[in-house]
Amino acid sequence: MVAYFYINEHELAEALECGLKLSVYGKPIPESGDIPIRVIHAYLSPRDNIDAFNDPGLVCLKLDLPGDKLLVAEEIYAIIGKHKWFNESIIHASKYMLGRYHKPCYLITFTVLGEFISLLDKNMDVPVLYENSASLYIQTLKTRFEDNDDAFYDKAFFGYMKLLASMGRASEEWSGHGTSVFLMDGERYVLHKPSDEI
Repeated sequence: MVAYFYINEHELAEALECGLKLSVYGKPIPESGDIPIRVIHAYLSPRDNIDAFNDPGLVCLKLDLPGDKLLVAEEIYAIIGKHKWFNESIIHASKYMLGRYHKPCYLITFTVLGEFISLLDKNMDVPVLYENSASLYIQTLKTRFEDNDDAFYDKAFFGYMKLLASMGRASEEWSGHGTSVFLMDGERYVLHKPSDEI
């Protein structure tokens, strides 16, 4: 499996020669017990950290790693401080299906040797299957909701316009007979009201 990891440009030569040491690049998994488990957090797509991708002072390493030793977790939970949820989300990479997590990260539990590291060419070597994991996650959710609810778009558009109306960016001009008419930017939008809103 391929993982992506950003380092400072001045660290590149040492990383290619000596690898990524777990003791240097690893961070403890929060609430992992009395003896903290250290892991290197890497990305499934180089664009999963667009700030790092666009930072000229950073380089992206492409790590060719054995899938049976990799774990995947939902990093959003760690970012928002829900460490229990983060730990519950950890699964073996072989069981991870693309689009399952909003911000998936690989958890590398070992030192990555230099022979398994190469420099990513951002212009020629970026995967084109999907832009980043977050957009794939949203697309996956949309497909799942579409498949499970025939009224998904009615609910989505109606909810979106109600939200804009609550923010003062749109107004509900008329409502009746299972229909609502919203006004936004001088244009009217006729939307079917979801059945539980009638």
